[in-house]
Amino acid sequence: MKKKKVLLFNAVPTNNGDAALVFSLYDLLEQKGFEVSIASNHYDLVAPVYGGAYKIVKELGKYKISNRIRFSSTFLTALFTPLFFLLSKAFIRTNVLIACPGGYINSYYGFSKIAVTLMMGKLLGKKTAIYSQSIGPLNSKDKKLMRCMYKFVDVIYVRDEYSYQLLHRLLPDEKKYYKVEDAAFIIPFTPVDTANRKVAISVRAWKHDNRKKDAFFKIIEQIISFLVSKGYAVDFISTCQGLDAYVDDSIIAAEIYEILDPELQSKVTVNKKYFKVSELQEKIGEYDFVIGTRLHMCILSMLKGKPCFNISYERKGKEAYKYLGLEEYSVDYNEEVSVVEDRLISFFNNLDDIAEKMRAVMPEQNKKAENYFNKFLKRMDIHH
Repeated sequence: MKKKKVLLFNAVPTNNGDAALVFSLYDLLEQKGFEVSIASNHYDLVAPVYGGAYKIVKELGKYKISNRIRFSSTFLTALFTPLFFLLSKAFIRTNVLIACPGGYINSYYGFSKIAVTLMMGKLLGKKTAIYSQSIGPLNSKDKKLMRCMYKFVDVIYVRDEYSYQLLHRLLPDEKKYYKVEDAAFIIPFTPVDTANRKVAISVRAWKHDNRKKDAFFKIIEQIISFLVSKGYAVDFISTCQGLDAYVDDSIIAAEIYEILDPELQSKVTVNKKYFKVSELQEKIGEYDFVIGTRLHMCILSMLKGKPCFNISYERKGKEAYKYLGLEEYSVDYNEEVSVVEDRLISFFNNLDDIAEKMRAVMPEQNKKAENYFNKFLKRMDIHH
């Protein structure tokens, strides 16, 4: 029997958080007997790194002809997406079209291209889905787009309560959307015990929601001062770094390093190296615990058994920590420094208890993620 083809689209594996999401889903689909491909943005960066292990194809519109036209607006990109779809063998020949897990369906980035891709897929008779997304915030225009897109999607998995409630307010038909949790929990829990007196900190720039860079810098400076006072060395390291043509969190890390007192600088290193996702997971195992601004730096750390303190720049961080029972160890990107200090002290004083909790909670998260996936196949009514 010929294998059914599944295409995971709008992937950004240059971001190791996204890489963890899309590759774990890819592996599960392959294990179930599907022929899987990944349509990747930044194809020229991704294919040389991961092309040997995964079937990588170009995302719609990522061709020389479209680059020459230089579509600067989301509207023009969406307008030409149907043409790109019809010209792409990977998209035309697939049986199932799944928008990759992540956090990109919001009005910060715009999702018209994703919407049109799903619409085209459904009009051409394909199964369509959105897997484990955070959705929102949405402006009035994007709320209308969501209502339209919803008619062309068979199943939507959202990964937090905020996203679920947003859809509940927008959409009368509850039969197609479901609240699950982050897809990265598909990755097996492989705890590593270390006591190297080293801590990893991931940072990122965030200009939306009236967030202020200076306030974030003060938080990180306060955290570093606390950690150094407790005898720890600190490495800035992130899921997004080391690639010239992509977002590089080591740039903002270097900015923070420059404002530190020389005494603190002597205990801090800015790691600028690019890591494949498996290499980053191995690197995380070297740290005693992690301070994570990017959510998937936190989740990858917890899957290595590392306690992780979260600085939430979007709702998805706080939402994840809420369902994990770790809400008291998550603070806002522009939180009051006094609140950060109180919660960080509590986190530090309970490191052993949190590590023990990881050993109980993470295997359960693995089981839940697998269960969500199996139900997804049934809800989509797809079989290899």
